[in-house]
Amino acid sequence: MAKTWFISDTHFLHENIKKYCNREDDYNKTIITNWNSMVGENDTVFHLGDLAAGIGKVQDGYNKLKKIMNILNGNIVLIKGNHDHYTNEQYKNDLNIKAVTDYHIHGEYFLCHYPLIIDNYTKEKMIPIFNELRKLFRESGCKYLLHGHSHLTKFGGKRINLSVDLTDFKPVEYDNLLKHL
Repeated sequence: MAKTWFISDTHFLHENIKKYCNREDDYNKTIITNWNSMVGENDTVFHLGDLAAGIGKVQDGYNKLKKIMNILNGNIVLIKGNHDHYTNEQYKNDLNIKAVTDYHIHGEYFLCHYPLIIDNYTKEKMIPIFNELRKLFRESGCKYLLHGHSHLTKFGGKRINLSVDLTDFKPVEYDNLLKHL
């Protein structure tokens, strides 16, 4: 039976993420290996944003990202994050993404990239987006918010941060989500 998985902030090919989050040099390989050892071909993977970053600074970066995306198992749904700048068509046609959206409701879970907390680090231009997503979350009746964006921070409450930096660089299976509260 097909399973459902969740992951965020892979930042494939992003050189600077190594220093920002203290990732090892081969973090891309680690994520790919973990992903494919857990996710089956017919499984669904909700990627909660920041699939890749800094691609323009990597020689032949877009083609390297295409290769990564074409070896990953599962049917990937991308919830766009602040580093996901390609068109929806590019994600679908070139990068093996089945669907692209800004948020998604999955049972009692509201999925988006952001933790929806406005604090001193929130950029002014993001406040209207956060407010709209917060409104949608409230109206959805969902019990939990699944997010990424804040790589190393757990906010508690009903927020579940699924950044790979907090999940040992592995996707999280649906039945195990609440273990990450």
